[in-house]
Amino acid sequence: MLIRPTFWGHVNLLGPVLLPGEHVLIISHPDHIYYYLSEGIVNKNSLMLNPRMPGIRQYRMTVSADYAVGSSGAPILSQNGNLAGVVSSTQTIPSSGNADNKQQMVMKNAISVRALQQLIQ
Repeated sequence: MLIRPTFWGHVNLLGPVLLPGEHVLIISHPDHIYYYLSEGIVNKNSLMLNPRMPGIRQYRMTVSADYAVGSSGAPILSQNGNLAGVVSSTQTIPSSGNADNKQQMVMKNAISVRALQQLIQ
């Protein structure tokens, strides 16, 4: 991970918002498999509304790098080693919209660095 001091000597690990197609790396601990490295791309950036707090928008991203149970909170890194996001959840999509059917796709959801930037401002 690259650590870049800013003008005032503070450490800056947060990178810019990555665009769809940009490369990402995830170091996580899926199901107690420690320090598992996976790679992929950013699939999508989105801005979601929180139904419990309508005035709050949530910056999310979806990635293709694999992760599973036990990976929540893992860093999503850019090619430069900057933090691009944090692992949040997975969402299974069945083949016909019915939970009894076979899995067709797994969405890997994350919190975007944009949300983290807002949090620490």
